[in-house]
Amino acid sequence: MDHFDAPLRSIVMTWAGSLAVVKYLHAKGCSVKSSDADKRTLLHVTDDPETAKYLVANGANIEAKTSERLTPLMTVATSRRLEVGKVLIEKGADVNFQVVPFGANNKESALSLAAQNVEGLEMVKLLLEHGSRVDGAVVRGAATKGPLSTLKYLVTEHRDKVDIDDINKSFVQASWRKIEILLDAGGDPTIEVTASEVPYLLNPGYWRGDLDRHHVNFQGNSNSADEEGTLEHKRRVLKQLVNLGIDVNAANWEGRTALDFAAVKDAYGRWTREEMEEWIDLLKEFGAERTKGDKEEERSYGSSGDDDDDESEDD
Repeated sequence: MDHFDAPLRSIVMTWAGSLAVVKYLHAKGCSVKSSDADKRTLLHVTDDPETAKYLVANGANIEAKTSERLTPLMTVATSRRLEVGKVLIEKGADVNFQVVPFGANNKESALSLAAQNVEGLEMVKLLLEHGSRVDGAVVRGAATKGPLSTLKYLVTEHRDKVDIDDINKSFVQASWRKIEILLDAGGDPTIEVTASEVPYLLNPGYWRGDLDRHHVNFQGNSNSADEEGTLEHKRRVLKQLVNLGIDVNAANWEGRTALDFAAVKDAYGRWTREEMEEWIDLLKEFGAERTKGDKEEERSYGSSGDDDDDESEDD
């Protein structure tokens, strides 16, 4: 039977990693093609390579789609199930299948999803070994969400597969360390980054820092301060950007510059006052000018008078 009652479905999906349980339930009539409410099959959820082999051998659809249109290989690419991924590829899974998941704007593939996975480097290597294509979604995924190691691997070990246009389009949401990697790979942000995007490119408190900090701690390689970049490192990268023609005074559609964003107290509390003041001073070092926007911003550091109030209360 392809479909069965909810309790039994729950048991099957919960024990998908147990080959003995899957074999027993299969012998009792449960179909290896069964899926849950999100259309995930056993192949989508199992973390056991032997179970994956058994499922495929007994007729499981290796290209089954979830409600988000993801194949088993694509779901594996977002997790730590490298060995299951090897089985799926060995059994003929399409490494280049692409789809636009619900809620997304761009096509994703197993490789682009693996590139965004903080522990996805080995999966990226596996997919590339088996013919996965590197496109813009892969490079941007690595630059915006993936670990530094994945982006560096893509643009160094597989530079011949990476289009320079995709590198140029990946700067805006990249961390400082990743911007440096993209620059070293020959990227030029002045080609694709618009004037209105420059404030975000130059503002470490808007997109970044916390992402790289999370990736490093999660993976346990290197220290977070080194990964997100020291002040001297940021000075060096900023100098490269300015020399390429990036205007530190470019404004977004609201008329706000990088200095405006740097002066605004981060709503998420990612940055200390000292960190933001350091960045403000560095931007000014490269010609950033104080603007009407940051002068009027009530939440900017030092403008609200909160510190003075605190001192008065202490007295």
